[in-house]
Amino acid sequence: MSIARVSIPAPIYPYDKLYDYRIPPELLDLVKPGSLVEVQFGRRNTWALVFEVLESTEVPLEKLKFISSLKLDRPIFNREQLLFLKGLSEYYFYPLGEVCETAIPSAIREGSAKTLNYEKYLEGDFDPPIKNIHSENAPLLNPAQKKALEAFNESTQNRLFLLFGITGSGKTEVYLKMIEATLKAGKSALVLVPEIALTPQLTNRFSHRFPGEVAVFHSGLKKTQTRKSWMDVFTGQRHIALGARSALFAPLKNLGCIIVDEEHDSSYKQDERLKYHARDAAIKLANLFGAKLVLGSATPSAESLALVRNNEAQCLKLPERAVPLSKLPLVHLVDMKKSLSEKSFLIGESVPEQKLHDDFNASIEGDFYLSPPLREKIQTALNQKKQCILFLNRRGVAANEICRKCGHINNCPDCDVKLTPHFKELLCHYCGFKTRTPEVCSECGEKDHPFIRMGVGTEAIEAAIHFHFPAAKVLRLDRDTASESESLVGILNEFREGKADVLVGTQMVAKGHDFPQVTLVGILSADMGLGVPDFRSFEKNAQLLLQVAGRAGRADDPGEVILQTFQPEHPVFDLIKNNSGIEGYEEFISNEIAKREALQYPPTSRLALIRLEGFELDWVKKSAQIVGQGLSKIAQKTHQITVLGPTPSPLAKLRSKYRYQFLIKSTDEKTLHKTLAWILNGWETQRLEKEHNTRLIVDIDPVSMM
Repeated sequence: MSIARVSIPAPIYPYDKLYDYRIPPELLDLVKPGSLVEVQFGRRNTWALVFEVLESTEVPLEKLKFISSLKLDRPIFNREQLLFLKGLSEYYFYPLGEVCETAIPSAIREGSAKTLNYEKYLEGDFDPPIKNIHSENAPLLNPAQKKALEAFNESTQNRLFLLFGITGSGKTEVYLKMIEATLKAGKSALVLVPEIALTPQLTNRFSHRFPGEVAVFHSGLKKTQTRKSWMDVFTGQRHIALGARSALFAPLKNLGCIIVDEEHDSSYKQDERLKYHARDAAIKLANLFGAKLVLGSATPSAESLALVRNNEAQCLKLPERAVPLSKLPLVHLVDMKKSLSEKSFLIGESVPEQKLHDDFNASIEGDFYLSPPLREKIQTALNQKKQCILFLNRRGVAANEICRKCGHINNCPDCDVKLTPHFKELLCHYCGFKTRTPEVCSECGEKDHPFIRMGVGTEAIEAAIHFHFPAAKVLRLDRDTASESESLVGILNEFREGKADVLVGTQMVAKGHDFPQVTLVGILSADMGLGVPDFRSFEKNAQLLLQVAGRAGRADDPGEVILQTFQPEHPVFDLIKNNSGIEGYEEFISNEIAKREALQYPPTSRLALIRLEGFELDWVKKSAQIVGQGLSKIAQKTHQITVLGPTPSPLAKLRSKYRYQFLIKSTDEKTLHKTLAWILNGWETQRLEKEHNTRLIVDIDPVSMM
């Protein structure tokens, strides 16, 4: 009697626990490791993934249930992919069945026999040969690009590469050539991008070069689109999977190459449920397949540069821009302290008095952040029929509102954060709570327009540009204007096609976009983010600012950047101003790594975050004390871990839940994992979550400390 050992999508402990089911006679030849089946678990029916097929089990047969049905008559994952899923469960301390739930789109795992009929997706045979590759009109590679491609093609020992090229250096063309070589070798390829915003641009280029070979994956797709992409890869109709994190789980066969574009981007880290890092997971997947992996960036992460330093990865450098006459933009620093002291322009200057109490006087708030040098450069660009990008990493009209009489600030009732003013409403950017801007202060009762706005957001800048440059067509790109993938693509295409003059946006404008007509980038508040309680804050800000600056001057016309700051002497701004390319950035990151090594932070040490959260503060505190006692015992015994905490999280309350956290540092990965396994085992076996009504969350290699 054959037995199928399956994972169940449920919060099960031990996390790697599998369940045995009997295979009915009619399915004996069809159920294999990797098969997607339906079973009865307890009183409910659910899908499950088969990991092993055995001839016997220690469990008495009469206690085993039969598999109810087979959802697809071919395995959806091969051996390497099953090992990959097991590895993610083990490394990130997450139930294997719920890892599978992350890996298998709902359009597939919840599909019916009709929707999962893959025959209708076949264009001939299952796993047909690779189609045409259109490389006839591909641009010629420059010497640095050729050298990088040759190293990739000729390497037999190194399979991990860092493609380190300045902004506009032609990394995408090198990716295309690498994948061309992979497809010609009869293998498939995976291309990861950090944001949905980058997917359309890359999809167009890859689909033009490899027609009929690209399947797109990201969370913005409809279920029918996701099912079509997944089935196209599953049946072998398409050999390139391109998309955000979820593309990592595409059912590719014979994987030969993985590209991780903009590998430094924190969006590769998933913050909810399975807290995996797609870049790190891609390295594990490549190792299992024996595939080559390319990490690409103009601003590589400290972790990736450490791989090069430790001879675990080969660095391929692109030090020049691909367009022959294109150079890195000239960066001008504007000291906002001088602008403020000189009173060369005031908030609301030249704004008619009657506008001061309008419902939407955002142009007033935005004025200060359009310094005279920036206004002058914007006007010049507009006169030359060129485009501008204005970058400000904050949505809304302002940072917050404060009562002019008593100083009261409107906070979110469910989170420990200030509400952000938007057009005619206040919004919490964490839980989505909304309320109208109050006409009366709830603290002091002031009624005469009690609240004044502090700081500035993208809505205010958009209004200020409309006021000062009424003839300019302005677009805004942030999560308010681009909440759906269709609207995001529409805004990007409109700007790329030259139908707008100015693009105002948050970090979404800095994500590797190629706008040839952009000659000016304005960084309106460069100091934002430097004070965040995060050991990576300098690195993250340097990466973000270099990336957004790199949108300027990518074609023949020279580019300029106006960087506005109150701290012009800061080392991050020295790096941006000097714009010394690869060498300057390497030196900056080397200094950062040296500082972190002294404090036992990554990449020279490993880091884990334990967070406890619940609706009752006293229970959360008590749970934190219990976990802290266990960690202290281990730290005293091993002397190989350092424990920081417990402390309230920087966001001490989120979505009505109180939060405490620990940071655990160790130079030894095995010791760190043993520590976490011991803590989790005690927590789960003693059922403390139920007893204390508090949830314990483990985040391995955390990116956000909030």
